[in-house]
Amino acid sequence: MGGVAAPATVVICCRVPTRTSGSTFAEWCRLGDQSRAPITWVADGADLETVADVLSRRSGLAGVALALDATLLSSRPPLRSAIGAARDIIGDLDSVVVAGQPVVEHRELLVEQGIRTLCVDHFDTVSRSSRRPAPSGWPCRSVVWGLWEVTSSPQRDARGISGLLPWMFGARAPAGTLSVINVDGSGGETGRTQRSRIEKMLGWVQRRQQSVGLRTALLSDLPELLSAAGRGGAGSVLKAA
Repeated sequence: MGGVAAPATVVICCRVPTRTSGSTFAEWCRLGDQSRAPITWVADGADLETVADVLSRRSGLAGVALALDATLLSSRPPLRSAIGAARDIIGDLDSVVVAGQPVVEHRELLVEQGIRTLCVDHFDTVSRSSRRPAPSGWPCRSVVWGLWEVTSSPQRDARGISGLLPWMFGARAPAGTLSVINVDGSGGETGRTQRSRIEKMLGWVQRRQQSVGLRTALLSDLPELLSAAGRGGAGSVLKAA
């Protein structure tokens, strides 16, 4: 038992393009339902009502993260206002996604506002080391108590599934690692293009789940998974996720 390697964990974050219709978003949700792979839907404030309306009639709002502009992370009042407005729509908001390499000046405010997971493309430079260790192969850190930061695998200008993944096409995710895969829909793609990306990502996950036992989770699951890893019980929590 002790010699069995832990499976890889994958978190799928799918950006909802601006002004996506409710019917189009509902179609994407059905893809996730059919694959039984959880998807974290990432939307900015202007599209949260559409996302919330569709999800409230389906499986609930647990898999929603707020997309924020990087400049908000260095300005307290607008940051507080953006999170508050999002919480008015979706309720328990605990995850934020920011593209690029933002300078995060107000981590304590994020914690005060109930944010437990911050996903970025790259970590910014900080003077403090991580207050809690992350498992080997998990691109996570905790600069302040109550907030985990994680880097995604961005796929800007992706071409097919090989562009979606940090590994070559056909390769398996390394055992025991975490990858947050960013299916980006913020570049003005058509709904058909975004659907194709989602289908390819879900197809890859399904094949890996069947062959090597890949595990999937929501972005909001990460604090609990990391906490369980620190107690030596990550396996049971991962199975529950």
